[in-house]
Amino acid sequence: MIVAAALVASVVFPGCRKRDPTATFGSTVLLASEPLEPLMREEAAQFMSLYPDVRVEVRGAETREAIVNMLNDSVHAICTDRPLNDEERAVARQAGMRLTENRFAEDALAVVVNAENPVRELSVVSIRRIVAREISEWSGVPEARWQGPIDLVLTGRNSGPPELLQRTFLSLPKPPEITARVATQRDALDYVGTHPGAITFVSMSQLAGAPKNVRVLAVESADTSQGQTFVLPTQMNVYQSLYRFHYSLYLITAESKAAVGTGFSTFVVVTVPGQKAVQNAGLVPVNIPNRVIQLNPE
Repeated sequence: MIVAAALVASVVFPGCRKRDPTATFGSTVLLASEPLEPLMREEAAQFMSLYPDVRVEVRGAETREAIVNMLNDSVHAICTDRPLNDEERAVARQAGMRLTENRFAEDALAVVVNAENPVRELSVVSIRRIVAREISEWSGVPEARWQGPIDLVLTGRNSGPPELLQRTFLSLPKPPEITARVATQRDALDYVGTHPGAITFVSMSQLAGAPKNVRVLAVESADTSQGQTFVLPTQMNVYQSLYRFHYSLYLITAESKAAVGTGFSTFVVVTVPGQKAVQNAGLVPVNIPNRVIQLNPE
């Protein structure tokens, strides 16, 4: 197994002298945005199996909560579904914090409805009108051919999906008009599965093991030159930037000098095991793991 050169072995200090933390020695707490917590736990387990002198404790948090904790110097490593915004960067600069942001994957917001709903695809215009609450009935959605109230189900406003919808994808003047707020994206899928008029937006990493009575919708393609008008949030469509609602995932550290957070981030971003775990989670790794096939001459 090849591990990046950046993950150098820790220096052994003589006698009883206390060792300073390094990339492969010491401990850290990592706050991970809710849908990324399982992946980060798997990554941490692999990292600690390679480096027995490190301890990475992964805890779940809403995106905004994780960032605020880092800016308050409560933690020095976070995993988020968005980069820091201008206001957060300004706070970091004023505090003299040394931040490092590493993009490690591409994710996408999947649009999910109840399986009873006959809608199969949605345009960006229709999605914007639904999220902005400009329409509240399925009869007002041209692609739907469906009756009844639209029930927009999302996690809290400090989590990733509401902010991504408002600021990144739809440029809304105010946060989405949520009709049912849930704690987790898995809860959102469960809710949609039992409410025929519901619609939600979740990370495509959450689609594995989703309830059978939900349907993922195709969304208006970002590139119609190839004849694909609507596309699903697959790894290939995200990799080719055909699916509109894709976004980057980040590991952010606030260490005064390289320590365990830096080592863990390097492991996830540049090593084959780290990126393979990303791929297996249904996301798109920034460094696609390659498999070498040896062809023996006859």
